[in-house]
Order: sequence, then C-alpha cells, then structure tokens
Amino acid sequence: MIAYQHWMLPAKEFDGVWESLVFDTNVKPKLLDYCYTAMQFSDKQVNPTLITWNRVVFLFGPPGTGKTSLCKALAQKLSIRLADRFSSSQLVEINAHSLFSKWFSESGKLVQKLFGRIRELLEDETT
Repeated sequence: MIAYQHWMLPAKEFDGVWESLVFDTNVKPKLLDYCYTAMQFSDKQVNPTLITWNRVVFLFGPPGTGKTSLCKALAQKLSIRLADRFSSSQLVEINAHSLFSKWFSESGKLVQKLFGRIRELLEDETT
C-alpha cells in the first residue's frame, strides 16, 4: 500500500479541477482567500497575539463530497497565485490507512519516516 503521493505543482493533471467543483456555498473563493492571507501573514511575521489566525485548514465530510479534489485544486491555485514567492510548490497526499501496521510499534515508525520525508521537502525555503 502506498503511504503517500507527491506532486510538483502546478501539475497538468490538476488543470480544470477547480472550475469543475460545484458547491452550494461560495466555499472555494473563501478558502482560497483564507489560505492566501495565512501565507501573507506568515511571510510578514504577523504577531499572532495581535491578529489570531490558524495555519490549518481542516476539510471534513462524508466520502465522495469532494474534499480530496478541493484540496488538490486549492493547492494548484495557490501554487499559481504564489509563483512569484515560491519557485516551486509541492503537494503531499497521505494515505492514512497505509500508516497502520499489525506489528507492535511499526505504525509509529511509519509515521515518523513519512513526516521525516515531508520535513526534508520543507527545508527548501523557495518551495
């Protein structure tokens, strides 16, 4: 079982995904603005005691409601919008089911290995 998938963004396979997603509310522009603003706050090192903001976006809902597609489309949009700030962008999709093992302490090792790999990706400040 594959633990994660990794894409360099913008990715051709995600072209048009944003436009194909239809929701009852205007969640797409709100989510895009929120993420973009969070990145700007982080870049400007805004004091979190002056402006409270969260750098985590949590998507939830039943299977088949578009969470994964929305995440991929959002990452694609942000990679394009922030291209002047970052020379490249990466998306890592974690398969949580692959991180569990029937062997004692093996799950912890798998999680540690995966996040070690993600930490390596984050070391490049231009990505």
